[in-house]
Order: sequence, then C-alpha cells, then structure tokens
Amino acid sequence: MNKKYPWKRFLSSVLACGMLLGCFTGCDAKNGEIETIKYSTLGNNPGPITTNPLPSGVTLPDDVVTPDVPSPTPITLTVWGPTEDIGEGRWLTTQLKAFEKAYKDEYDVTWEVGVCYEGDAQTMVTSDPEAAADVYMFSSDQLGALIHAGGLAQLGGANLEQVKNSNYGWAIDSVTYTDGCIYGYPVSSQTWFMYYNKSMISAEEAKSLEAMLAKTQVAFDWGNGWYNGSFFFGAGGTLFGPNGLDADAGVDYKGETGGAVAKRMVELYNAGMIDGGNGADLALFMEGRVGAFFSGSWSYAPLKKTLGDALGIAVLPSFTVGGMSYNMKSFSGTKCVGVNAHIDSPTVAKAANELAAFLSSEESQELRFALRGVTPTNKNVINSHAVQNHPVCSVELEVMSNYSIMQPGIPAMGRYWSPMGTFGGSIPSGAINEDNVADYLLQTLAQING
Repeated sequence: MNKKYPWKRFLSSVLACGMLLGCFTGCDAKNGEIETIKYSTLGNNPGPITTNPLPSGVTLPDDVVTPDVPSPTPITLTVWGPTEDIGEGRWLTTQLKAFEKAYKDEYDVTWEVGVCYEGDAQTMVTSDPEAAADVYMFSSDQLGALIHAGGLAQLGGANLEQVKNSNYGWAIDSVTYTDGCIYGYPVSSQTWFMYYNKSMISAEEAKSLEAMLAKTQVAFDWGNGWYNGSFFFGAGGTLFGPNGLDADAGVDYKGETGGAVAKRMVELYNAGMIDGGNGADLALFMEGRVGAFFSGSWSYAPLKKTLGDALGIAVLPSFTVGGMSYNMKSFSGTKCVGVNAHIDSPTVAKAANELAAFLSSEESQELRFALRGVTPTNKNVINSHAVQNHPVCSVELEVMSNYSIMQPGIPAMGRYWSPMGTFGGSIPSGAINEDNVADYLLQTLAQING
C-alpha cells in the first residue's frame, strides 16, 4: 500500500517506537508528554530552540525535513522618560520588561533608556530629531513644534483605533493637530486646581474667591501665563479659536468684558490675592500664611504630609465681574508617549509604535496610577473605584471636563507666554492699577496677535 512512499512505513515505525519508549520512561502525571526545555529571551540572551529528541539510534530519512522555527528579530529601541518612572520597580522600567516578555517571539530587544522630562521633550527632540529617542514622553502642548521638526509619527491602524476608543474626548483632542490627524498616545492628564486649608476655609467658602478673601489671603502666581489667563478664559475668552488650532484667530478676551475682567484682577490682588510666584505660594500655604493657592497633582504628597486631614482640594473657584459670576478656567492637556518619525527601519518603527501603544494601554495606565497616583486618560481606568475616590484624581478629572480649556499645541502658542507673563506680573509690581489696566491689556493682546 505504501510502495510509492516506503519512507512512510519507516516513519510510522519510528513514531510507534517513540510511543513505546515514552510509556516506559515518561508516561506519568504529564499524560505521556515528553518534557521540553524552554529558554527565555529576556535579558537579550536568547537560548537555542530545541525539539524533542528521537530515540537513540533512530534517524530520519534524508527526504524528511523538520520545519525551521523563526527566531525573534534583534532590535535596539531608545526610550526616554522622566526620572520618577525609571529604575527597578518603577513604571517605565517595569513596562519595558513586560513588553519584552509579551513580544519575546517577535523581537530580541536591546534597550537604551535615557532621562527626559515631558516638559523638556520639545527642546531635546527638536535640537536633533534624528538623534532623539525612538519612543519618548512629551507634554501635549508641544505637539506642533514636535510635528514640524519631524519628531512625531502620525498614528494609524489598530494603534489609532486604540487611542480613539479608549480615551475621553479631551484626551483625544490633546493629541489631534490642525490636519485632523493624531500624533501621540495619551497616558495621563495635566492641569491645575486649588488646594485650601480646611481649618481656615470651609468647603462652601472654597467655591468663591470673594468668600475666601473675606476670611484670609490667597496666593496666586500672577506673573505666569499658565495661571493668569484663567480669569479671561473663565469669562468666555478664547485662545487661537474655539479649539486652539487656528493661529490666525489669535487671542480674544471679549472686548469690554476682557477689560472688566482685567480690572477685577487688580481689585482681587488688592483684596488679598497676593503674589505667590517662583514657588512662594507653596511655602506660604504650608506655613499657614494663606488659606489657599493653586497648583497640580505634583504638590499633593508634601502638602498631605504637612497638613494631613486639614488639606482640602477643590475645583477652581468663582469670581464676580459686573454682577456676573464666572469660574476660573485653567489650561489642560495630557502627558503622552510619542514615536519619532525619523526611524529608518520599518521593523524598529513597527516595534516603537507597538511599545507606545503598550505603554498607553489600560493595564499600563492602571499600573502608573497605582505607582505614582497620576490621573489616567483611559476610560476604564478613570471609571475605576480607585481613581474615582482618589482625592486628587477625582478633582483633576472634574477640572479637565468642566473648568479648563485645552492648552493649544500649535507653534503660535509661543507668542502668548511672554506678553501674558509681563501683564500679570505688572499687577503685584504696581505698574498696573485699576485706571490703566485696560490699556495694558490692549497692548498685551496686540503683542500676542501681532
């Protein structure tokens, strides 16, 4: 029956012989399976791939070929992140090991890890994009500068769908550019809110600047455009259009309304909203000299250690202008993972995007929240009991959704900082008063709008 293929009879005999030997030597609790040795590719030290040995003295005919098992492709990935995430037991280092394990059959990865804070990415990447990291962390307000330098690759395929489907709108908007395309993987939110001392201010009083100033002083970083624009945005002002993507739209503080808001800012300073620039606000608050100040999640740990249960956290308060009540609105954004568009190798580019998607995944954001307490962007992690009941994250998410505007990531944003910093800083310096503040504001807007 097998005259045409005599080797088949031979192979059948071999297999039968192997089964018989197995029954005498290996058929115990493993149900007749012959144990194989597995080698880990972790640590860039891939071992040999072996198959089960044939019985002693038995060989296969020359025309029987055993299939080759593909080896993982050796690649090198350069990754940059902040110091807080790098090191044994920390988020980035832990996730690089997890990625290596998850993709061990596809890549044999050699890591080159460097320190670069999200806020420094623009400077480090744009200075030499080709020499920059393959994958790095950045702040969303740097999006435009990084894109124009060729430092950010556009998302597509499954990675694009992951970002769209797993994040809320504000996170997606933060990495969407003027062409409507997405260029980053959000991993955490970024904004500021208010800390107050419960022994000096009640939760109800914390809702209003006027109510707080009737009892105590409040510190504010007047000379910083990241903070002082909050009064104008709260009253309906816009920055480079409604979505922050129209450079020609410039800054619009709503004419007379903006002038009235500027005058109110001077009045609030005179009423006890003192200058807290250059970190003085944190010190004043911890010393009990002011009842409230404005900052972000980075201030929580030292404040909680000092004030304990007396530490209050709240969304941005209201202020009144001409009989109208407005809530201050902060800048919001995200911290993201980006992939360098200057990667030459298609294999490395594919791996870099897979790593970025891996770092921004639900499981990865959950771990980063657990390790650092940073507010995630992933819907499922945000809606978890742990995040919803976290004293900082719950407030930050409310500010992101209702009390902020997205910080523009277009290059025109560079025109905003210096004029607004000078304008706000001139209030505590005395250069601006209630009589000339409207004129100063017009001059400031002219500088920004060019």
